[in-house]
Amino acid sequence: DSFRVQNVGEEWSTWKSYQAETAWTSKPGVPVLVQYHAEGSSGYVIGDCKSEAGESCFSSWHSSMYMRGEWNNWGHDAKGTMHLVDD
Repeated sequence: DSFRVQNVGEEWSTWKSYQAETAWTSKPGVPVLVQYHAEGSSGYVIGDCKSEAGESCFSSWHSSMYMRGEWNNWGHDAKGTMHLVDD
């Protein structure tokens, strides 16, 4: 199993063997993304972000996404766009 880390807007780290805890320098208001990969499965990304006040903030590198599936004819229908909204 392996992982890599990124402060959004910067380069990904190199792939490393999975560890329960890892030192990483983050910046207030800048999301940190972690991509995991387990042998025989898909990779997945999780993220977290904290403001200078310690409050949660948006933790993705996309401000919008487009979903595809049978329900929208695999993207051929207009529905499927999601946009970031403020709380």
